[in-house]
Amino acid sequence: MLEELLEFEPVVASPDELLDDMIRRMADGNVTVVPVIDKVTGELVGSITDSDVMASVIGERKHGRKWCRVHQVESHEEVDHQLAK
Repeated sequence: MLEELLEFEPVVASPDELLDDMIRRMADGNVTVVPVIDKVTGELVGSITDSDVMASVIGERKHGRKWCRVHQVESHEEVDHQLAK
């Protein structure tokens, strides 16, 4: 049991990562919240929930886009702004 905990690698994302890649890891890890970590500083810069993902996917498809990056999903307001461009 302790060995399993020590080998556990949490699911994390970086701001520039493709959303599709992060969604696959969320599903594989059976998680609903993913911390977003800055690659350079190692600091927590936000988080993504399964609800954020759904809102983004619906918005992206509504506007004919097929992909987006994690940093575009962290805030619904930011996603709406990006889609308006």
